[in-house]
Formats: sequence, structure tokens, C-alpha cells
Amino acid sequence: MGMSRLTVFASIVITLIVVTVAALFGHRLGESSVSRELSACRAEQAAYHAEQAEAAEIAAHSLALAFGERQRITDELTRQLGAQRATAARLKQERQSEIERQTDQRGCLRDDVLRLLDGAPGLRVQLPAGRGGAAGAHAAYVATDTDIAGWTLDAGERYAECVRRYDALIEATGGAPRE
Repeated sequence: MGMSRLTVFASIVITLIVVTVAALFGHRLGESSVSRELSACRAEQAAYHAEQAEAAEIAAHSLALAFGERQRITDELTRQLGAQRATAARLKQERQSEIERQTDQRGCLRDDVLRLLDGAPGLRVQLPAGRGGAAGAHAAYVATDTDIAGWTLDAGERYAECVRRYDALIEATGGAPRE
């Protein structure tokens, strides 16, 4: 029995040594395996960041090109709008001169009608100056055919300007201007 105790004790010691060596060796194997996995994850992460940086650079370049194109379109539309305004101003002046030549300052609208129109939505009635002298200061306003033709010309000009602006906005935002 003395031997068997020694054999059991030796077996336990040997088992402990083998388990300790195996644990140390396994830990080293596991450590190198974890190290390899960590390196692989870091490489994968670096590749992902490089892909994301490249995608961001491509997107920024595309946006810069699109912005440049929009700016070019806006500049061209602004130039066109300026040219249209200049043409409209010239045509208005020509028509205004012709109106003054072809009208005879004949009274058309009385004071009460002018006051009714003044301040109506979308209207700007410029009341004509009263007649001169003391009696003229108290005289009623009268709109002449020349005044009415001028107001009509102004209304047409404001409408045409709105159309030009809306068309330019529609075109600038990618829609088709109206015909």
C-alpha cells in the first residue's frame, strides 16, 4: 500500500505538471490565435475606412461638379433675366412715348372711382395732380386717358416681370419654363 500511495501521489504531480504545461502552451496558442484575429480585424477595419474615405471623396467631387453646373445655370439665367429686363424697359419707354403722343389728356375716371381703385389688391393708382390755383387745390381728381394707358402699361410690366422671374426659378430648379 505504501507504493500505491506514492504512485497515486506521483500520478497527481505528473497530472498537475501536464495540465499546467498544457494550460501554458494552450494559452500561448490561444494568445497567438487572438493576436492573428485582432490583426485581421484591424486590417479589415483599415480597408473599410479606406473604402469610406474614397466614397466620401467621390461624393464630394460629384457634389462639387453638380454645384458648379447649378452655378453656371444660375449665372446664365441671371444674364438672360437682365437682358429681358433691359428689353422690357426699352419697350415700355417706347410705348410710354407713343401713349403720350396719341392720347389727348381727356378725362376718363372721376375722383370717386379713382379713390375706389386706389388701394385695391394689386393696384397702385397714382392720383394725378390737382389743377393749379386756389380753385384747383379743392378740385376733384380726374384720371385721363393718358393716366389709364400708363397704369395699364405699368400693370403689364409688373405681370411680365413676375412671369420672367417664375420662369427663371422653374428653369433653375430643373423644371421646364412655361410657354
